[in-house]
Amino acid sequence: MTAVSERDRELPSRAESRRAERRRRGDKPVVENKLYEIQALRTIAVAFVVVYHVWPGALPGGFVGVDIFFVISGFLIGGHLLRDAERNGRVQLTRFWVRRIRRILPASFLVLIAAIAIMFVAIPKTMWPDTLTQVGSASLYVVNWALALQSVDYLAAENPPTVVQHFWSLSVEEQFYIALPILLALGMLVIALVRRLRRRSADADTLGSAAVAGAANGARGRGTAVLFVALTAAVVVVSLVYSLNRTTFDPSLAYFDTFSRAWEFAFGALTAGLVSLFPRAFQRLRENPVLGQSRLLTLAGIVVLFVGGFIIDGSWPFPAPTALLPVVGTLLVIVGGFGPRTSLAPVLAVKPVQFLGDISYSTYLWHWPLLIGFTNFVGHPASWKSGLVIVAATVLLAWLTKILVEDPFRTAKPFTKLRWPSYSLAAGGAAVIVASALVIGTVTAPKPLPTVDVTASSCVGAGALLSGKKCDDPYALPQDTDLAAAGADLDTSRWCLTWFTETWRTCEVGDTSAKAKGTIALVGDSYAASFTVAFDDYFTSQGYKVETYTRFGCPALGQPVPADYEPANSDQTEYVNCRVWSERARETLIERTDISTVVFIGRAMGHPATQALDDISLQDSDVEASWNQLLDAGKKIAWVRTSPDLGVGKIPTCLSTNTDDPLACAKPRKGLELWTPQEDVLPKMGGRVTYIDLTDAFCDASTCYPVIGGVVVFADERHVSTSYSRSIMPYLGPKIIDVVNGAAGQG
Repeated sequence: MTAVSERDRELPSRAESRRAERRRRGDKPVVENKLYEIQALRTIAVAFVVVYHVWPGALPGGFVGVDIFFVISGFLIGGHLLRDAERNGRVQLTRFWVRRIRRILPASFLVLIAAIAIMFVAIPKTMWPDTLTQVGSASLYVVNWALALQSVDYLAAENPPTVVQHFWSLSVEEQFYIALPILLALGMLVIALVRRLRRRSADADTLGSAAVAGAANGARGRGTAVLFVALTAAVVVVSLVYSLNRTTFDPSLAYFDTFSRAWEFAFGALTAGLVSLFPRAFQRLRENPVLGQSRLLTLAGIVVLFVGGFIIDGSWPFPAPTALLPVVGTLLVIVGGFGPRTSLAPVLAVKPVQFLGDISYSTYLWHWPLLIGFTNFVGHPASWKSGLVIVAATVLLAWLTKILVEDPFRTAKPFTKLRWPSYSLAAGGAAVIVASALVIGTVTAPKPLPTVDVTASSCVGAGALLSGKKCDDPYALPQDTDLAAAGADLDTSRWCLTWFTETWRTCEVGDTSAKAKGTIALVGDSYAASFTVAFDDYFTSQGYKVETYTRFGCPALGQPVPADYEPANSDQTEYVNCRVWSERARETLIERTDISTVVFIGRAMGHPATQALDDISLQDSDVEASWNQLLDAGKKIAWVRTSPDLGVGKIPTCLSTNTDDPLACAKPRKGLELWTPQEDVLPKMGGRVTYIDLTDAFCDASTCYPVIGGVVVFADERHVSTSYSRSIMPYLGPKIIDVVNGAAGQG
């Protein structure tokens, strides 16, 4: 989404017609190497993005500015590659990439280094690991894939944005800059081989090799343009189809996926190819009194862009097909253009518009780290006044970066005459930043938290609420708490959780010896998995084996899906997969005669009593049928209701910005307790299912807390930390053992 390094070129015949018009009017000559509408589009794009980020409510669809940049880059870079190929008969890959390095990397490396400095000053330590990981991947221009993986990581999908998260679009763009030239070079190589074979065949004919060679050279330029149009059109079709599918079934991943974004660049490149292939047609279009001279196309494109910026929001399927709106709008402006005597000229060519277009790349680079640094430092979003200060600082830094970094590196003789300085800059700069991120990450890595000794004091962790004793300041955050370590206190390596991409996984924990008193099944979603370590420790000491059956987002209670059910999106696909896994889990539990007791643990993922369940939610009938099947097989059942969701984001991060007032991260208990299908079904079970409500381990009569008994309760947004789950076990464990021994009822 960057501003392009090459000087912008006029469309074919456009510069000549303008010069002839000026000669007729006697105007003084002016520089003809800029497309003013391109600079205006850059201004619109970067303004959209900045306004959307600084004042989100003012422009809900401002994120489409990135898509405008993608189309501009495709058009300009595609045109440059095509002209180079037509002129030289081949794609000069190294020359092209050297120019990209000179234009893109100096400013981006500067901002990445500044981002590390901002991290030290303004970013909570709980966010440092993510920040450093993304800084390193951004220097290699693969951060979009890091974010794509995070978007499908159930535990990381809601992590706060880092100061370099905006580099995802630059990464996508750089990957396109690598792929498109290679694709064109390979296509030209194939054509060259075919021509050589034809030339050899013609040598044997009476026409003579010289005549054939001359004819081939004359057709080379047009043949290259035809090839370019064919290749880019193919990319548009394939990538758009892929993007539609990916957006439907995995929208979070689609947003960062290079392949689901390639069609936007390719549309721009395809337009450049068509302009080269049919220059007179485009010239006639611009000279048309209705479409061209009136600049109807340009005006229509601008209207489309602004309509998209104001009406598109996060509920629209993105990138496909919604991104077609900014793509079409951008192409209309590019194709329509504007001239010095049109009504649009004073608006699009005015100096502030062209100035912001000139510094759009650096503006994009600087605005995000300044904004994220500010909001984390002050602990709240930017207001209108503070937002204006951030924008002003962004423009100032962008201008200084343009004149002190971008321009000098682009024009310095060592970089323009030799290629190795540019490659050294790329390799050396990335190496330094990656090494710095690794070293800083190693030095600042949080140390593991000490194991909670729940027997030392009844006021430690959950004991502060459950012991019945009066504890001093039970909800205070101890001064020596390492919140970065608290943010890593999940120990997911021991969860044995079935991931979305897996079909099955179980583990044995607790006392796995032959002398174990019996086997307990731990069943449920990631909230059940978050108790795996605590179950392991506690039941090892009590002499019971624990078999885990846990899967992301799946309570293991769904009944089989109707045979005629056809999922239409990713949520419904996951719903089907969950029910298939649930059926297998129940069948396995029934077959396992050594498992006497099944403990279901799950977050209260129900609904307010006034809200009806939709068709794909867990239904009362599902729960009743599942429990009855297990009870009929002789299993004892306990359902454990665990933590509420405080709804304040990642708890350790919230605490890090409120160390003097941890209660700022607390929430009233009323409103956090949701009614669940399990609670609907419990009365129908006739006391055969034991209900253990752990809400009192997280909340008193009025409030639910982020810190209890000196222990941070949650390691992320809502999963119970390993330390706190250990502190619950002296109270939960005996209740489960009672169920094993035949006691049932409310708990």
